[in-house]
Amino acid sequence: MENSHFNQVLGSFPVLEKIPTLLQKPVLLLTGLSCVAGVITGHMQEDKTTTLHIMFSDSENTNYKKALDCFKSDDIKPVFINVNPENRFIKIKLTETSSNIKK
Repeated sequence: MENSHFNQVLGSFPVLEKIPTLLQKPVLLLTGLSCVAGVITGHMQEDKTTTLHIMFSDSENTNYKKALDCFKSDDIKPVFINVNPENRFIKIKLTETSSNIKK
C-alpha cells in the first residue's frame, strides 16, 4: 500500500499527551472499515484546543463519527469541523473538558 502521503515523523508530533495518534495502520476503533488514517497537520491554540487535519486512505468507507471516537476520552472532547470536497481529509478540534482545565 502506498503511504507516501502520511507524515513519516509522527513520533515528533505529540498532540496533548493523552490523545491517541492515528498512525499508518488500521485504527482499532474503526472496526469493520478498511480505513487507514494519519494525522497530517496539527497545532495547539492558547485556549488549550488542538486542531488536526486527518487523511484517510479509504474515504468512501470511512465513518467520520467513528473517527472522532478515536480521540474521545474523559479529558478530551473531539468536535468535527469539516470534510474537504474529495472526502479525503477531515478537520477536527480537540478541547480539554472543563473539569480538567486548571484555574
